[in-house]
Amino acid sequence: MKKLSIIVLSLFLITLTSCSSGFDKDKALKESESELNKFFQAYEQDKEVFSFKEDNLNEKTAEFIKGKPSGFFTKAFLNETKNAAENSTFGNPFKDKHLFFLVQKTSGSIRDSKYSAIFNQYEIKDRSNAEVDEGKETVTFPCQSKDKMHLLAIEMKKENGTWKINNVNKP
Repeated sequence: MKKLSIIVLSLFLITLTSCSSGFDKDKALKESESELNKFFQAYEQDKEVFSFKEDNLNEKTAEFIKGKPSGFFTKAFLNETKNAAENSTFGNPFKDKHLFFLVQKTSGSIRDSKYSAIFNQYEIKDRSNAEVDEGKETVTFPCQSKDKMHLLAIEMKKENGTWKINNVNKP
């Protein structure tokens, strides 16, 4: 009888262990929020991060992304962002959702215009509305640009032990 109890208890513990993924929802929420806020504060709001001309927009954008921002993106999102940078068009250079953190600023006269890429900070709009997907092991935050012009849903995923931006969608 004692052996049977031990076997049943062992089977129960094995089943319980196999059912739990080890994903800690509260820890994931806190850690991913912290990393996302680090990205939002990587540069000051409206800080020029690079200047460009019509003929070097894509090169300058791709060059910038390979720097500091790349550390905040999963490999998949980084590839998509690089692709978006390579395909930016001068008329609307940062319209792609993967380039959500950049906006264009134009200064000077029409003849002598200077084009700048400006960092567009965001903030988590409502932490209580963050969605944690335990199956995919992701956390998605509703975010709003500091100028209140843009709303996004930013998905975070842990890669190589660090929470990173994995996807960006319109809410």
